Amino acid sequence: RKLPPTNGLAIPRADGTCALGGSAWLSSSPGRPSSNRLLVMWLGIYTFMGRRIGRAGRAMNAAASPSPLRYKALLSGKGADTAQEYFAANEPRIYSMLRTSISPNIFKGGYRSNVIPSEAEATLDIRALPDEDMGRLLDEMARVINDSQVKIIPNFGGRPSPRPSKLDTEAFRVAENAAKKIYNTLTIPTLLTGATDMSYLRAKGVECYGIGPMTDTEDGPKGFGAHSDQERILEESLHKFVQFNWEIIFNLAKGN
Repeated sequence: RKLPPTNGLAIPRADGTCALGGSAWLSSSPGRPSSNRLLVMWLGIYTFMGRRIGRAGRAMNAAASPSPLRYKALLSGKGADTAQEYFAANEPRIYSMLRTSISPNIFKGGYRSNVIPSEAEATLDIRALPDEDMGRLLDEMARVINDSQVKIIPNFGGRPSPRPSKLDTEAFRVAENAAKKIYNTLTIPTLLTGATDMSYLRAKGVECYGIGPMTDTEDGPKGFGAHSDQERILEESLHKFVQFNWEIIFNLAKGN
C-alpha cells in the first residue's frame, strides 16, 4: 500500500504500509500502558493547566471540539477505553504520546522471487516513553513473539533519558507570554514523539523547550507534513514564527 511519506515523527498507524504487511508486527505490538503510567504522563499537564481544560471542555460543543473531554477521560478512567480508541483512529499523534511505540520500518529477506530466503531481518523503530525500562520491554517483546528462531538484537542510539524540563522557569514564562501575544492562545506542554538533541542538554541540567511554527493540520494527510518529500508551512506561519522568536529572545535578554 502506498501512503504519503509524512510520518517523520514516528507516529505508527494501524493502516500504515508495514503494519498491514506484517502479521508478526501485529502480534508483537505492545499493549496499552498501565493506568499509572498514563497518569504520570498526563497528570502533570492537567495540573499545570489547572481547570483551564475542564472549563474549555464545558464551554465547547463536544462534537465540534471533543479533545479536552477525552483528555479528562484518560485521567479519570471513566470512558478511557473509548477515548483511547478515538485517539488511535483520529489523533494518532496523541495516541502515540501515551505509550512506547514500535514501527517496523525496514524489511530484508531474499534476493530472488523464486528462492525462499534462509533468513530475514526487520528493523524496528522504538520510540520509548521517558521512564521506559528498555531491558524489560525487549523481554516482553520476546515473550509475545514466542519463537526461539527470532532473535531481538538491540541497537540503541545512546540518547540519555533525562527528566522533563520544569514549567516554572523564566524561560517557560517568557515563551508562554510570547505565544499569548503572537498567537493569542494558551501554551500547553506536550511530549514530542520524535528525537531531539535537547536530551543531551537536559541530562546536564539545562532547562530546554522546543518551539515550532504553526502547521496546517490538513497538510500531513496530503503529503506535506514533517520530513515528507514536499514538507511545507504556511507563509503566514513563517512570519509569525519570526516574531515569536524575537519576542522570546528580546525578553530573555532584557531580563538578564
